[in-house]
Amino acid sequence: MVRGLAGRWLAEISDGLRFWEWLSARVSIRIGRSFLTPRCHVMRSELFKQFEGRRVLLTGHTGFKGSWLALWLRQLGAEVVGIAEEPPTDPSHFEVASVASKIDKSIIGDIRDYAWLADVVSETRPELVMHLAAQSVVRTGYDDPLLTFSTNVMGTANVLEAVRQLKRPCALFVVTSDKCYENVEQTWGYRECDAMGDHDPYGGSKGAAELVVRTYRHSYFPVNRLDDHGVWLASARAGIPAASSRRWRT
Repeated sequence: MVRGLAGRWLAEISDGLRFWEWLSARVSIRIGRSFLTPRCHVMRSELFKQFEGRRVLLTGHTGFKGSWLALWLRQLGAEVVGIAEEPPTDPSHFEVASVASKIDKSIIGDIRDYAWLADVVSETRPELVMHLAAQSVVRTGYDDPLLTFSTNVMGTANVLEAVRQLKRPCALFVVTSDKCYENVEQTWGYRECDAMGDHDPYGGSKGAAELVVRTYRHSYFPVNRLDDHGVWLASARAGIPAASSRRWRT
């Protein structure tokens, strides 16, 4: 039962990401009108069914990506609890789109506070945790490296530990950054087997977060002992395609 539930969740996350990639290639937008292919309607229907009624804990729901993801998950029928600090910008998509009123619960707090975070996770009892909360600005990393490392590294460790202490079946999806790789000025794209840790504090913190995820996967959540611990753990290295290209650095 554990393997079926958690494994299916990670499969659905992956399918959902592929769904939007597929959708972007097939949706034609005209003046004030859009249309979808029949296959798209079938895939969207299946995605709705898989997420409907599921308890999802989303960290970083006040940020740009997190606020969009919160709305998407709610639209898919999930029960969404968001935890994050106040929106990082004014105006923000979180405020403009009234995200707080459209999800089940919005909690303002700091993921660096482990005791508080553990209480929230215990109370929520999520079936899926999606961890996006982070200090996400490269320039801020230079200005305040301690904040960057404490949020991106220890904040991630706190989320992983809170899920470990939950002792319930759960799928855990950690989003880091394409900046996690060591920058060796190569002209081709980086691969998942490449070295972690860019030269700046932000990239270094994201590389370190990936190492924390790997440590927890091997030490506490190995796939071959899934029936014992019940946690499927995966990470994704997300970025904005143009802005994250090495050639676009300023």
